[in-house]
Amino acid sequence: MLICYHSIQLDQMLMLDQDSVSPGSLQLHIKERAYRQKLRAYQEAQQRQAQLVQKLQTKVLQYKKRCGELEEQVLEKTSESEKMRLLVPQRQQRTEQDLNMAIQNKSAQLEEEQKR
Repeated sequence: MLICYHSIQLDQMLMLDQDSVSPGSLQLHIKERAYRQKLRAYQEAQQRQAQLVQKLQTKVLQYKKRCGELEEQVLEKTSESEKMRLLVPQRQQRTEQDLNMAIQNKSAQLEEEQKR
């Protein structure tokens, strides 16, 4: 790993005789190490954020699919209830016709019996 290598290199420089390492060079290596750590932390945060976005996108697709299914169910139920609404008057009309027919038949039978 690049950061470990630089950390080892920096530690080696610190072990060297202080006269052979210039303060500017040491400070530069410290800043570079801090920069690389910040960069790694930023990249890790970006990766976590990308994973979170991916999970959220998946959830959104699941919700859209579920909403579509529910909308289809509502349409089916609406069309079923509409059919029922349309069928009720027809059934009622048939029932009335059947009752009228039964009344007429009974009336005819009654008249026949009265004639006898």
